[in-house]
Amino acid sequence: GGAPLPPPPPPPEGSAGPAAPHVAMGKGHKQSKQGGLSTKTRKKSNKNSRASHIARKIRTKDIDQVHDDLKEPDKFLAGVLEKDEDLPGMGQFYCIACSRFFQTAAVKVAHEKSKLHKRRLQKASDIPHSQLDAELAAGMTHDR
Repeated sequence: GGAPLPPPPPPPEGSAGPAAPHVAMGKGHKQSKQGGLSTKTRKKSNKNSRASHIARKIRTKDIDQVHDDLKEPDKFLAGVLEKDEDLPGMGQFYCIACSRFFQTAAVKVAHEKSKLHKRRLQKASDIPHSQLDAELAAGMTHDR
């Protein structure tokens, strides 16, 4: 056995302790080994196209159904629609292109100026594709 080690020399005047670089408490910012963001904070980019997201969506009418409705706009006028107290505005103010009910005529007019409505109206006014179009595009033969 050896003699115990002598105590370390006292720190120089003016310093409070051992001369170690100042390190804040806590873990600080850890970087992943690959660099960039860690997997916990990375934003997932394909959330809206996942089956689980699509299954939970509130479905509106499809464009081809809206296209058929636009052929007969008289069926959707304020007096013609039957009154339904569960719908906004008693079910009287209906936008065919967006298949939505509105509280008042003024709200419906404001909606018709919106970009969403104009986009839906544009899509609905195009002639929808049929099964025949799809088969012809795929190169399947058809006798006309």
